[in-house]
Amino acid sequence: MLSADLGPAEAFTGLPRRASRSSEEGGNALLDRLDGESFAALYPDLTPVTLTRGQRLTQSEMTWFPLSARIAVSWTLTDGPVIDTFLVGSEGAFSAPASTDASARVTVRRAGEAYRVCSRRLAELRRILPDLAVTMDAEAARQLYEAQRTAACIAAHTLEARMATWLLRCCGERPGTMLPITQEELAEVLGAQRTSVNVGAQALKIQGAIAYLRGRIRITDPERLEARSCACYRTQRA
Repeated sequence: MLSADLGPAEAFTGLPRRASRSSEEGGNALLDRLDGESFAALYPDLTPVTLTRGQRLTQSEMTWFPLSARIAVSWTLTDGPVIDTFLVGSEGAFSAPASTDASARVTVRRAGEAYRVCSRRLAELRRILPDLAVTMDAEAARQLYEAQRTAACIAAHTLEARMATWLLRCCGERPGTMLPITQEELAEVLGAQRTSVNVGAQALKIQGAIAYLRGRIRITDPERLEARSCACYRTQRA
């Protein structure tokens, strides 16, 4: 059963599957990397949920293991812009910070499925399961690195390239994938002006990489989109 504080999330019937490394296969790669003992101990505490686009994950007591969902960690700057510092998908996990800093927020960018577990229970298991502790520590280090690289990316790469990278990270590389998002929202997550986002989106559309209409962007040619992405995307895939 879902707790009453989950908000708009709903339950789905999926259960963790071993040897399922991608959201398309129904799994989470971090869970799949765990040894048998750690997975068996964590399994009973994993709750499957469905996350909705735009949902704020404000529960500091929960850790999320996305499947098809994509979760973004964003910061609101003092002069107003909101910038996504990193995305978490089926490759990892995210624990909502206990801090009440209003400048930080965790938002579902792509609706889909995930597993959640009580962070206190996860901490208990980490103390007795070395493999689980090492795996979660490595994920935290990866996310810190991603946030630092995002800062460098914003300073060094063009908006069009950053847009292509963000769309690939959020949507994946399947042709025809549709993402409900307006140009205003895209400008917000990229920390850019709407007019600049419109120019970048038009360029990607002319090149046949994307199509967009009425608040939706469709990935029409992932290879062309990757060709326009910044080096950060290729580094992340390596």
